[in-house]
Amino acid sequence: MKEAVETDTGGAALAWGLLALAAGGAAAVVLGWAEAGRAPDRPQVIAGLAALAAAALAAWDAVRRVRGRRLPGRAGEVAGPLAWTTAAWILWRLLAPLSPHAFLVPAGLAAWLAVTAPPAVLGCVAAEVLLLEGGLAWHGLLTPAGAAADLAALVAAALALRLFVRGEAFRRRLRARLRSARARRDALAHARELGLVEDAVAGIGELPPLDALDGAGPVSLPAVHVVGESFRLQLDLVHRALSLTTAAILWLDPDKETTRLRGLASSRSDILPGPYPLGAGITGLFLKGRQEVALAPLRGDFSGLPYYRNRGGVGAAFAVRIPDEAGRAAFGILCVDRAAEHAWTETETGVLRLAARKLAVEIRLARMLQRMDRERGITERLCAGLRELNGALGAEAVLDAALKSAKVLVQADFAAVCLVEPDGGYRVARAVGPGAEGIEGRAFAAREGLVGQALRINRSLPVGGVRRGRAPVFGDRHGLPGYPSLRVIPLRHDDDAPVGALAVAARRPGAFHRVRREILELIAAQMAVKIDQARAHEEIRRMATSDGLTGLANHRTFQHAFDMMLARAGRRGGKMALILCDIDHFKRVNDTYGHPFGDRVLREVAGVLRGAVRKVDLAARYGGEEFAVLLEDADLGGARRLAERIRTGVARLRFPLEGREVRVSISLGIAVFPEDGHDKGVLVERADQALYQAKAGGRNRAVAWDDLRIPNPGAAPG
Repeated sequence: MKEAVETDTGGAALAWGLLALAAGGAAAVVLGWAEAGRAPDRPQVIAGLAALAAAALAAWDAVRRVRGRRLPGRAGEVAGPLAWTTAAWILWRLLAPLSPHAFLVPAGLAAWLAVTAPPAVLGCVAAEVLLLEGGLAWHGLLTPAGAAADLAALVAAALALRLFVRGEAFRRRLRARLRSARARRDALAHARELGLVEDAVAGIGELPPLDALDGAGPVSLPAVHVVGESFRLQLDLVHRALSLTTAAILWLDPDKETTRLRGLASSRSDILPGPYPLGAGITGLFLKGRQEVALAPLRGDFSGLPYYRNRGGVGAAFAVRIPDEAGRAAFGILCVDRAAEHAWTETETGVLRLAARKLAVEIRLARMLQRMDRERGITERLCAGLRELNGALGAEAVLDAALKSAKVLVQADFAAVCLVEPDGGYRVARAVGPGAEGIEGRAFAAREGLVGQALRINRSLPVGGVRRGRAPVFGDRHGLPGYPSLRVIPLRHDDDAPVGALAVAARRPGAFHRVRREILELIAAQMAVKIDQARAHEEIRRMATSDGLTGLANHRTFQHAFDMMLARAGRRGGKMALILCDIDHFKRVNDTYGHPFGDRVLREVAGVLRGAVRKVDLAARYGGEEFAVLLEDADLGGARRLAERIRTGVARLRFPLEGREVRVSISLGIAVFPEDGHDKGVLVERADQALYQAKAGGRNRAVAWDDLRIPNPGAAPG
């Protein structure tokens, strides 16, 4: 048994080394080597190096303590706080000339230690503080009154914080948070030990929820609770049935440096909670391949069970490895002992082996529960993402929903949707994430970049989602550097030609494993359907609101837009203008050259109107050869200028026909809100009257209602 008992000599050496650094740093403070006013000499350099070393080791020790791991022995218990105190005093003495508030550093540390440190540790820290302050006063670096004031301030800070944390409400909240954090940390550690965190299998649990949807995380807490309760019941049963002193489960930590107590049923009170150094006591035999160990009788000072604080009291011990059918490197040990020294019978060892196998079965069932919980979570999130995608209406909404689902469900840092253009190239319709700047809206040739290749062969690239080399993703200047994980998926129906491509990238290598690639294929297939549907909806909407021949807004759309624009102008006290247009002698054009030629004239004139208006304006086909233009926030001067652009643009049109050119002209009538009327009907009537006067005045001109206020009989139009 002697070979199995090992001590944590490395941890003890670190503890004593930390104590030595703390003592050396304290001596440097007392001797004045840490004073900022000194010329930089060898002692001050040594003090600075000691302070840095003490601070580094103190920070390392603090991190270990937060993780529940401490240096062994009494030296390990006090070494960290003493090193922290030394580092705080060195920092104070160095910063004192720069800031009068530098004393808050040691004061804050002292207050925190007064609340959190055990009495023995606090006593050691208090002794060090007294030595530091006394030494500074002895060497003339502090006045006696100053040292006394420092000590009084330290005591006041400690007492104030202790009084605050003793408040019942504070303590309740603190205890609740500590219990919750400890339970969560222990559950995660236990889950990793038992193989309930399957990061290397699929990474499904890493997928975040879609917005507020909760899903399975990396740990299934119900599975951990099931295992914990099963361990407790099994140990209690074995403990009672075999009249044992203690029945315990020891499990190898994920760091493979320590073992932890993961279940206990005992009649002794001197239990060390652990963790225990790897190989300490009876566990060392299992590192050499043993499957079980039976020891009896044992001498009175036996100390091979790491969970006992005191030696002796053990007459016989038995330990058996808990089989792991998954073949994991981590292992568990069922360890029992009793005071009686007689040997273990075959019946007793058979019961213990069966108990170990039963524990292994419980662990296997818990892993199955974990996988089911993960699959449920990913299914919920997939359904949420697809539901959001299916609920989107319109091309813009579909693109936004698709990128959101792709980024969230596969944890992509960059995502873009590319759509195939009529000329065979593709355009980046939407892009989000680092690197999207300057890409959205750009068009690329059919063979440019990895996207072009994926569209050409109608297959997802690159293989495995792993980027190889520096091939550009889009054009030559858009390589997306810094993304080792990349996937371009064509958007297609079955084997049809793709309508576009979904490109996703991640900064983490290996981000797009098999499960996530399947998710991307599913999203891409649904995107292809939704994009086709959105285009169909857009086409239906365009057909419902546009004139089929000219592509301008139809009469119904004009009437609705007129109502809206007039209402806005009335609410804001603004202006708007209406222009009615009519192609001169259009009936003669139709009769002379035929209706197909007349349709051509209508389309070309409509193109002039479309190019003349602003985005906030509306050009519509009013009926036959008549057109109408609505101008938002336009006065009479602006309406006249636009009408003139339309008139001259139409006059410049040339229509080749059978060796000659045919020209047309247009007449326009203008009415302005509110000067010419407040109602839609009045404005239409007055614009029409102005148009009549333009015809009567010789055509190919623009007339405003305001011009008719001056008598102008004119001739009747022909």
